[in-house]
Amino acid sequence: MPSIRFQCPNCSVKLSAEPDQFGTPASCPECEWTFYVPHLEGENRGSAIVKFFCPHCNRKLSATEKEFATEMPCPFADCGKPVLVPRPDWKSMPTTILRKGAPDAKDLIAKAESINRNPNSESA
Repeated sequence: MPSIRFQCPNCSVKLSAEPDQFGTPASCPECEWTFYVPHLEGENRGSAIVKFFCPHCNRKLSATEKEFATEMPCPFADCGKPVLVPRPDWKSMPTTILRKGAPDAKDLIAKAESINRNPNSESA
């Protein structure tokens, strides 16, 4: 089988891969985005790609149309936990909230408790 040429799903830098790399995790040397090397038949320029974050390690991942709505292991060796690949039409979670977190979680918990205890009072 011949090698394939494809673009990074994140920064569009031109890359190539040998047949033994098809379907394996790779990292873009330019932007460090982690993705799976497409198979030869997945080289179509019009094929859909979804970008998302690993819910366990918060690293950027991408997947091809064949992998939508399937479970795969996170390609990072220090994580490797199962990740559900979203479909492009699924509503994404606000990852900035997930990564940064609340400035003070205790204040948020206290506010939520006061709202739950006094549902008629409107707290801002």
